[in-house]
Amino acid sequence: MTATTPVVFLFDANNAGKEGEFWYGGVFDPAFLRALENADPSGLTSSLVRRGDILVWNLCDEVTAVSRSERSSSHQRSVDADLLRTVIWDLVDALASQWHTIDPNSFAMSLVHSSVHCISLPTFPTMFRVPVDNALQPLQGYLGAIEVDLGNPIQRQLFLDWLVGDSIISGGSVTLERDYEGHVQTLFEGAEEFKPNGLAIVEYDKLRPSAPKPPTLPMSARGTLSHERLLGKQDYSLHQRVLDELVKSSMRGGPAFEFSRLPESPGRLDAELSEAKFIRYLLDPQHKEGGGKAKFFETALGIRADDWRFLAAQLYDGLKTAELAELRVESSTWGFGAKFNASISVRGLNGNVAVIETVWIMKPGQIPALVTALPGDKELAREPLAPVVISRDLEGDERWSALFDAAHQAGLSAAKSCVPTPMHIQGYGTEFEGACGSASIWFRDGRASFAQWLIKAGHAKRAYPKGVRVLAAVDSQSLDRSTAYARAFALVLHQNGIQSEVRERID
Repeated sequence: MTATTPVVFLFDANNAGKEGEFWYGGVFDPAFLRALENADPSGLTSSLVRRGDILVWNLCDEVTAVSRSERSSSHQRSVDADLLRTVIWDLVDALASQWHTIDPNSFAMSLVHSSVHCISLPTFPTMFRVPVDNALQPLQGYLGAIEVDLGNPIQRQLFLDWLVGDSIISGGSVTLERDYEGHVQTLFEGAEEFKPNGLAIVEYDKLRPSAPKPPTLPMSARGTLSHERLLGKQDYSLHQRVLDELVKSSMRGGPAFEFSRLPESPGRLDAELSEAKFIRYLLDPQHKEGGGKAKFFETALGIRADDWRFLAAQLYDGLKTAELAELRVESSTWGFGAKFNASISVRGLNGNVAVIETVWIMKPGQIPALVTALPGDKELAREPLAPVVISRDLEGDERWSALFDAAHQAGLSAAKSCVPTPMHIQGYGTEFEGACGSASIWFRDGRASFAQWLIKAGHAKRAYPKGVRVLAAVDSQSLDRSTAYARAFALVLHQNGIQSEVRERID
């Protein structure tokens, strides 16, 4: 039995020569078929052929603006540059443990600046990959070949699943399929001259069932690393998630609107939960509309107005993973905003767990803000995260010590789970810890009680010209990990009523 491996042959579509200026498949396809027929004169190859460009951008794009008018809707997308660098250099790094003939740096640059065309065979005879690769080396635009790691979900998507499988090479023939109207619309230049048996045609829907299937493998160790890096870097903000949902809903009609992505800010929160919303409405038993809600929170969860931070922290944390439901755009005298619901499980001070149906609104240029909260569907309950809110019973130094410890642990966890943006230095390889630098948490008022305690406890230093700063305590020179620590540290302080800001410095 002939041993097979999934192999992809790669071509720089922007460097296909004059003949390939408008249709580079007409250059690369016949060259590949000539190389294969010389390497395999007996026609032993039996594989589906997948062709197309590497869609690495699809892993990295995000919505930057969405709008709707009376007659139409539209949206804009752009590539997350940090995510793109992470995916590309992880892909190149993974090749160190795989058979390949590409130049890693040239391949990476082609992915950024060119269209990279693939001819991929999921069940290619292993003994032919080197002869075919050698025959293609002189071809202008040929980048090389890679043995695909089927246990790496990123490679499987880019080199197999996202390519078009519209032909089979088997028994010395290239087989194409008619469409449902009886026409052969697939182009495979050079198929008719392919030796020994040329071109074959099958009827509609008869091609794929006869194609050899590559094995389905569990995720490999290296594939797991690639997958984790991708997911870690795809940690989109709440604002971005709302934009994504607006794109889906913009086709269904409604008022005109226009939303754009917010500018980056290291200290930006995901959502606004104001103190007044809780103590003057949701947790105020005397409020005309909120009184019933206040009674529920006290009776079911043991939460009163003085405990508002305990509730707010759980709503904030739960919103990060909650499904955004019933999204709609509403207009009023103040303009328009995107409203949505989210069911969030909350653990009360009495230990009970309840589902809270929350309503939020996102106005243009602002982060989503809490509108109201009320009892939700009990069937949606799940184990909530413990809020990082210090007990009201702790006072003085004991309170500040507990707060610092909680913020520090949150920072360490965030730094550990952070996926830094790789930094590639020509001639030195790729540094996956990213740029060197540091981040710190700044307190403008150095006379405040917590700031004074930080100085006394040795956790902070005086900042010029005034204030106090805490340096991110990470065992790494990575700017990204240091910033992740500082942001998580500052969030815990914010949820406990202490205001601070995050500052970064590149070394």
